[in-house]
Amino acid sequence: GVPKRKRLRLHPKIPDTVNAVGGSFPPATCSVYRVSFIVFDNATMEVFLNGAKITTQAATLAELLEEQHIPTEGIAVAIGIRIIRRAEWAQTPIADQAEITLIRATQGG
Repeated sequence: GVPKRKRLRLHPKIPDTVNAVGGSFPPATCSVYRVSFIVFDNATMEVFLNGAKITTQAATLAELLEEQHIPTEGIAVAIGIRIIRRAEWAQTPIADQAEITLIRATQGG
């Protein structure tokens, strides 16, 4: 379905001269801008998790692991070819079509 939309606005006394969707821009002499743009709530995207395409609403790596009910003990996570440190999971955004690899530590030989 179509996600809900919110229109966010800055201070109401600043003239509405910029349309972020591709409309008008203020004259070069204008030094104060008011920007209108749309934010999608509950937007979904597709990512690849260990090669499998999944749909997610997660914005960060930590949210994705929680959403997919993945136990985090003993795993390493990479986005593309970059290993993401555990301390960075909550601040690491994920993008549409990201390739995410989970590696589980094992013992034995």
